[in-house]
Amino acid sequence: MGISERVDGMVVRATSPNGSITATVRGMDAIEVSFAPGFYQRASEQEMETQLAQVARLLWANRMREYQAILDDESGGGLIVDAPGADRLDDQFYEQRENLVAEGRSADGRVRVTVRGMRDWSVHISPGAIDQMREQEMLSAAVQAAEALIRDQMVKLNELKFAIYRDEVDVDLR
Repeated sequence: MGISERVDGMVVRATSPNGSITATVRGMDAIEVSFAPGFYQRASEQEMETQLAQVARLLWANRMREYQAILDDESGGGLIVDAPGADRLDDQFYEQRENLVAEGRSADGRVRVTVRGMRDWSVHISPGAIDQMREQEMLSAAVQAAEALIRDQMVKLNELKFAIYRDEVDVDLR
């Protein structure tokens, strides 16, 4: 099994620091979120936003750790995720990627997830949403927003790569 197959089969979990939210990512973009018993009934929107942002940050860190472990295993330790730039274009790419902002929203717009540079995570829940939504609806909205964020991040990364490296690739697009 190669790197692609192992990444596609990767399962990574994280739990928020207070234990109230657990999230799992399978492969590249299949997200699951669950709440500890009773958390949804007692959480304020601010606490929900904070815990979702924290679990997202931890999930991303765990995913990158697992991805690096796969690269190490497959290459004998010779490949490094986000190695220092080999040249000016790589340095430019990494610098601009650090400021790239991706966003995802739930279908109803009540949950929004934003990340800058895959480091600075924030979650916004519309006022009154917890009182108006059942727990399963909130879980679904959080997953929708996270999956939309992943799609937005991938599109923006591809656009950034094309903008920086387009002259380095000799491709006939006719």
